[in-house]
Amino acid sequence: MDKTAIQQIVLEYRTTQGDGKPITLDAMATALADNVLGIRCSRQAIWMWEAGQQEPGLDMLITLFVSTQHDDWRHSFAADLLAAKRPDIYSPVGEIGKRILMSDNGQAVIARP
Repeated sequence: MDKTAIQQIVLEYRTTQGDGKPITLDAMATALADNVLGIRCSRQAIWMWEAGQQEPGLDMLITLFVSTQHDDWRHSFAADLLAAKRPDIYSPVGEIGKRILMSDNGQAVIARP
């Protein structure tokens, strides 16, 4: 697991979801939980993920991944964070995750067990 990658992924998704400017921590938390049963998220949680003080839980990420459509940014967000946390099982699907977690030749940048 690469904590720096998790921080970068969270920050980049938050900064790319607004119309040319980052969305607020509140807006990101609301967007992540919107219409996804069982997801609770706070602005403090987003801040702690970006600061590297905590990480999103696997249960939340898996729920978000399976509950959203493939064209929903939250699906890519969850997949990319799952790939950062468990590269032995998951691969990044979003451009952000691929750029952060994969080298130019398609090999994983973070060590796989």
